[in-house]
Amino acid sequence: MNRSLTCLLIVLIGLLTGCGVAPAVVAQGDLRITLATEPATPLAGRDTVVTLGISQSGRPLEAAAVGLQRRMPGMEHASDQELVSAAALGDGRYQAQTSFTMGGRWELVVTITTQDGAAQAVIVPLEVDQP
Repeated sequence: MNRSLTCLLIVLIGLLTGCGVAPAVVAQGDLRITLATEPATPLAGRDTVVTLGISQSGRPLEAAAVGLQRRMPGMEHASDQELVSAAALGDGRYQAQTSFTMGGRWELVVTITTQDGAAQAVIVPLEVDQP
């Protein structure tokens, strides 16, 4: 491998690993969802900004209604039944703010309703730290 390519790979690996947790990517049917959070690993009891990149058949999904519901497998938190609407940012990106009641393994149920009224729910796993 030549030196320039090696240097490029080292820089790319550093960028991907040095900026926190890599975004989660989930594919279901013709949908592909990339989820990133700020902070990179959410902290229980603190606000988390959730950014979703949604594509359908390889193209950014525009003008969809997108909602998030927090769910912790095996637990029933009444406050987590709330559906949080995500705002469209353009280019298939959507953003919402939420918080989690405790650390552990969570799921975000992403509900996507397209302009033709078709709705689909996709589950994205998420790890939350306890401060």
